[in-house]
Amino acid sequence: MLCAGAAAAALAAPTYLTSASTATDSLPGPQVAKAGSLLFFTKNDATIGHALWVSDGTPAGTHLVKAISPFATMVGAVGGVLLFNADDALHGTELWRSDGTEAGTYLLADIEPGPNGSGGVISGVALPNGRFVFQARNAQYGAEVWATDGTVAGTRLMKDIRPGSVNSLPQAWGKFGNKAAFQAFDDTNKLGLWLSDGTPEGTTLVKGFGTTGDPSTFIEFAGRLYFSARPTGYTHTWVSDGTTAGTQDISVETWRPVMECNGKYYFNTGVLNYIDAVTRQRFELGGTTAREAACFKGVLYYRGSDSHGQELWRSDGTAAGTYLLLDINMGQADSFPTGFAQAGGYLLFKARSGAAGEELWRTDGTASG
Repeated sequence: MLCAGAAAAALAAPTYLTSASTATDSLPGPQVAKAGSLLFFTKNDATIGHALWVSDGTPAGTHLVKAISPFATMVGAVGGVLLFNADDALHGTELWRSDGTEAGTYLLADIEPGPNGSGGVISGVALPNGRFVFQARNAQYGAEVWATDGTVAGTRLMKDIRPGSVNSLPQAWGKFGNKAAFQAFDDTNKLGLWLSDGTPEGTTLVKGFGTTGDPSTFIEFAGRLYFSARPTGYTHTWVSDGTTAGTQDISVETWRPVMECNGKYYFNTGVLNYIDAVTRQRFELGGTTAREAACFKGVLYYRGSDSHGQELWRSDGTAAGTYLLLDINMGQADSFPTGFAQAGGYLLFKARSGAAGEELWRTDGTASG
């Protein structure tokens, strides 16, 4: 049943842990990231300045880790360790790590030696093999591929793709198996698809796409890597098995990824489509494109738009099972369902109607429920 506000009463009352801010707060604002079983967050305190805090979900387990001011940004986690950029006023902004203790919170690498800093991690991705592969920059190598396992000894340059101080600019990070998929520039192949397992020998070019190629939007599904590229100046969808021969142009359309749900990889062209995980066949469902989405009880629920405005849609992977679930804000006005989350056997989301304004809604997956 679709209900407004009813889910709130069914949820457990929140427990106060600690204030995330004070009256003297200034930018940057609070940041939150999970590493292993711990939740890290930042807090600006009038006495100690900007600091890193940690919580195990209990008041007793919520405490200050270390005052680091100015604190920069959280960038990821590896092996239960938080990775973040920070400036300790001695090394400039560099890559740090924390295990939730003050002793276990320290600088991982002075990538650009001296007080100016490298800027820390610019972009990157965590891998299942316990490594974080990322772009970092210094005067000696330029912007190149680095990796860390969360230790000082395991943090190093992986490959100087463009030798010397010129940049290869690794970016557009995705995952493919135990490897990072990314775009980088070399002087021979120009913009190319690269893979890295976080080791120098495991960082290799798959295929070059020329100066306009721009391989990006990497999505792994059913043992294949799907991505967009435009070597001819027009954006097409490509697929790769990780080899040069197995990297092929498969569509003249631009695919916009939605998400995987129940063995189906959903994506938008002008309408909703999916690829089957077993057969790898493509199916066009029609209807509307999917914007924000959630997989609930094996069915895709999403914000779609047609003559009813932006409303709640659903798809089970069949044309007959793809339809508007409910016109919450009647007529052409948008209800704009957003913030999907699951609790108590229901899918929760925010939506607005002419009668109630913006409220919390829930559904069991049926128009009447």
